[in-house]
Amino acid sequence: VTDKINAIFESLKGGETVYFPDGTYKVSAQPEMWFNKRYHAIKIQNKDNVKVILSPNAKIKCEKVNFTPTQVSIFFVWNCNNFEITGGIIDGGWKNGDTNNYEFPENGEEIGSGMNGVEVRNGDHVYIHDMTFYNCYGDGLFISPFYKGANNQTEAGESLQGGLIDNCYVHNCARNGISIEGTEGFIIRNCLIHTIDG
Repeated sequence: VTDKINAIFESLKGGETVYFPDGTYKVSAQPEMWFNKRYHAIKIQNKDNVKVILSPNAKIKCEKVNFTPTQVSIFFVWNCNNFEITGGIIDGGWKNGDTNNYEFPENGEEIGSGMNGVEVRNGDHVYIHDMTFYNCYGDGLFISPFYKGANNQTEAGESLQGGLIDNCYVHNCARNGISIEGTEGFIIRNCLIHTIDG
């Protein structure tokens, strides 16, 4: 399922809408070596004006994760302007402190912010609304222009311009419900966030 979903997003030219009907879509995180050894399940990259619609009973659930990388995301959105995602459920697979769904490094290597539900980097005018996020061993949503560059040093892109997170329900996450950094004019409204361990 993971490969098929990514093939759809890879085929987009920009300006399309992708719809997920009702059902549970079990995805697995895959390595992305160019971005600080991070993992993602679904990647949308360099595609402007894309809209993703999950029907109300559509659930994207991440299966077993290896935390050798510093960061993992179910949806990783890179350099996409006017990106919109709405509806459905994002389930990170972590439940009430039970980490059986995760493999942690034995050498003490830092795991960064853990599992994020939706992570957006380097894209203006992001619109995320009417969604539920839970069981993320990290943040439900993470928005940032920052990235890991050469020699694993944190580098900053330009501040993200505009954006809205509206009417989202975020709960049972191990770090933060919503994290936003390096943005201008970003609005969060009508969201319910609770049971956050960060």
